[in-house]
Amino acid sequence: MYRRIKGEVITMTNETLVIEREFNCSAETLFDMWTQPEHLANWWAPAGFTTEILNYDLKPGGVFHYKQKDQDGNENIGLFKYVTIDKPNRLEFTSGFADETGNLVKPGFHPDFPQELHNLVVIEAIDDTHSRLHTEGKPLNGTEAEVNFFTAMHDNMKQGFEGTYHHLDQYLATLK
Repeated sequence: MYRRIKGEVITMTNETLVIEREFNCSAETLFDMWTQPEHLANWWAPAGFTTEILNYDLKPGGVFHYKQKDQDGNENIGLFKYVTIDKPNRLEFTSGFADETGNLVKPGFHPDFPQELHNLVVIEAIDDTHSRLHTEGKPLNGTEAEVNFFTAMHDNMKQGFEGTYHHLDQYLATLK
């Protein structure tokens, strides 16, 4: 169920993972962190992982295809497919786990994790040096089992994003 307010779609279900956070940077800088490969490679990873960019093309229909690796050699490969790019305030993309060639695949950790997610990133300037990030993610064409599993994983995913956003805080500090 959705409600439209001033052109924005507000999700009214509990299946959507919503995370909001403030950062010590301008909205333009935060948008660049999400859209420039040299920046993404430095922060887009959960705690203990590094990111290698396999393919990057920022345009509607373009992709961010990446590999994340930890110290023990564990790997995850992911893919964003860009839908909307509205600098400096909004990104919309689908995402999922992928193989080396960029095909979406089910993750190995659980068969009920959705193969594809719809993601919305909204960036709002608080002032010239602070911005607010609002992200939403939900299963795209998920089965009932996938939606239920995704919803049950919200707390774990929020913890994972906290580690990722901690990387972003650290990276932003190196740019000052």
